[in-house]
Amino acid sequence: MKFVAIGHSTHTRPRYTDRREGLRHYVIRLQTDGSCKVVVNGVTHVIRPGDLMLCRPGDSYELIIGDESTCSSDYFLLIEPGEPWLSEWWDKFHAPDKIQLGVDDDLISMWKLIRYEKRRLQKENPDIVNCLVQAFFLHLGRLITEGKGPTGYECSVSNRIKDFIEKRAASKLTLKDIASHVKLSVSRTSQLFKSAFNQSIMDYVIETRLIMAKEYILIGGNTLEEIAYLCGFSNYIHFNRSFRARYGISPSQYKKNL
Repeated sequence: MKFVAIGHSTHTRPRYTDRREGLRHYVIRLQTDGSCKVVVNGVTHVIRPGDLMLCRPGDSYELIIGDESTCSSDYFLLIEPGEPWLSEWWDKFHAPDKIQLGVDDDLISMWKLIRYEKRRLQKENPDIVNCLVQAFFLHLGRLITEGKGPTGYECSVSNRIKDFIEKRAASKLTLKDIASHVKLSVSRTSQLFKSAFNQSIMDYVIETRLIMAKEYILIGGNTLEEIAYLCGFSNYIHFNRSFRARYGISPSQYKKNL
């Protein structure tokens, strides 16, 4: 895989990039702060935080960053064409040139990992780079798919809720804790999550804990009672009841089947 450029940029002065003759590479650009304008194939887009631009080779492209008072920050990834899987991904997920994605922390973390690997003082490992880039696009595709229903703002908040739950599912979690994390009321937090994923927040908490429990059972080394507490259940009875309701069998039967 051949990179043209990857990184993060902040502009405090006007800037104009003219590629009206047509891009020679793929452009993935996520606005994180400030605003700017991008003209793709003659269509002008006002770009604000959370807006993702997807442009492919051949697209007419202009980037216009405003006046002296404007600060614009973004993450960018420019890749030369030639990878069949990337062309397939683009055909599957690329619809409009601009998508309101929200500022996803995991996506930005992956962006940073790729940039770090490319900037290693010693020669980078191309296999690691390729795997990181493919994981990046798989995650990006998931965000685009999940974001088709709600607005970009709602999608961003809902994904932050998911991330918060997944990282803290093993600890005690309440709706109030989760709502406080996204700085919304409990009712609004629950409504946004339900609208985005057609699932209640606490149901997702239980689902995440049960997935963790199945992994612990598969690995072995702990009793089922220990696993219940390791995964955030208050007691084994609650764990057993939830497991049976979700999978149709008890944890002990699941363990025996393995």
